[in-house]
Amino acid sequence: MLFAIQCTNDGYGYGNPRNVSLSRNALITLGSSWGAGKGPTLSLQETFDPRDARRYYTYMRNGDSYSNLGGGGYTYRNFSEDESTEAANEMLAHVRKYVIGANADCDGLAGATNQDAGNNLYLLRLTDVYLCYVEACIASGSSTSDALAIDVFKQVRTRAGLSYDATSITYDDLIKERRVEFALESVNFFDVKRMSYRDMSKALSYLNGMKRERQYVSNASYTWQERNASGAYHGGFTPINPSADPSGKGTIFFINEDAASITITEKNLVLPVPAETITKTPSITQEPVDYPF
Repeated sequence: MLFAIQCTNDGYGYGNPRNVSLSRNALITLGSSWGAGKGPTLSLQETFDPRDARRYYTYMRNGDSYSNLGGGGYTYRNFSEDESTEAANEMLAHVRKYVIGANADCDGLAGATNQDAGNNLYLLRLTDVYLCYVEACIASGSSTSDALAIDVFKQVRTRAGLSYDATSITYDDLIKERRVEFALESVNFFDVKRMSYRDMSKALSYLNGMKRERQYVSNASYTWQERNASGAYHGGFTPINPSADPSGKGTIFFINEDAASITITEKNLVLPVPAETITKTPSITQEPVDYPF
C-alpha cells in the first residue's frame, strides 16, 4: 500500500463504514449490516481464474470458511435453516473485501458503532503502479513486449497464485488483470473511461458484454439443505430454468429470463453538468476552443 485514507475507531462517521455497508448480515459483524443484497456481478465472478487466490478475499460464495469473521469463525452458506437469518442474493455471492467482521476478529478494529472501523481505504497500491507501467508501455497499441512490464505483470499474477509465461502482454490481458486485482475498489470505471478514449465502441462492447442484468432465482422446489449443496455457486453448476426442464423442476438456482436487459451507451460514461453551473456559466455548454501551445 502506497497511499490510503487512514481510518480510526473514534465513533460514528470517523472510521470506515464499509464493514457494515458491505457485510452480508449481523452474523458476520455481530452488529449492524446492510450488505445482504450486494455482491459481485456474474460477469466479475466469471473473470476470476478458478485458481486465483484473490477470489476468496474478494467475495464469499457457498462453502467458503473464514476464521476471522463472525466473532471467531464464519462459513458462508446460501441459506440458513429457517431461511430468514440468511438467504442467497441474486449473485449467489456476497462481498468479502473491506469486511473485517466483529471486534473479536480484528483486535478491536471493527469499532464501537460498527460504522467506525479502522481498516484503511485504498487509494494507491504498488500493484496499481506496476499495472499503470504496463499500460503506459502498451500506450495506443495492442500489446507490449517490454521486459520490465512483463516482469511486474508476472509479479502481480504470482502473488495471486497464477503464472504468466507469455512473451508479451495484450491490452485485453491488462484490462482483465486490473478488473480482478482491484475488484470492488471503485477502480474499474476509470479503466473503462481510458478504454473509451482509445476506442469508444470497444468500451461499450466490453460493458454490454457483461450482461449485468443476469441474476439468479432461488428454486423453492428444493430444500435449504439442497440449496447449500456443494457446487451451489455461480460456475459450480449449469443452471436450468424449470420451463426448459422436461421434469419441470429445473436446478436449485436458475437465471431470471425475464429481467430487462441493461444497455450502456456513450452518455452513461459521463456525468451531466449541474444545472446551477450552466446557469452561472452558460459558456460551459459551448464547444471547447483549441489552444495552441
